[in-house]
Amino acid sequence: MAEAWSGVPVKLNKKSMLKSKISIGLLFEEGVSYYKPPLLIKYRGLGSSSECKYLVSVSKKRFPRAIDRNHTKRMMREAIRKGGIMDPWPQEIALIFVGKKKPQLKHIIK
Repeated sequence: MAEAWSGVPVKLNKKSMLKSKISIGLLFEEGVSYYKPPLLIKYRGLGSSSECKYLVSVSKKRFPRAIDRNHTKRMMREAIRKGGIMDPWPQEIALIFVGKKKPQLKHIIK
């Protein structure tokens, strides 16, 4: 189990992934957007909940090769695990990569 800097435990397993169409729809309708290049961050439900759900997305249009998309997603999950994205930790978060070049981990965590 990884721990974010705000003290909220962040588990990166299949249970913590945001999969429900209803939850994703609510996140994009009611959630707050925050642009931190090269990421667009949408989140909902700030608080000290121990259950954090996340969603990671990379555009197929920008990265046509699956290996590049998967590598970018792995780096974004690592940024979540290390806790370099947000403080305080939200209950639901969507990280959408909008950059045009393959990122490095230090640029995502910045």
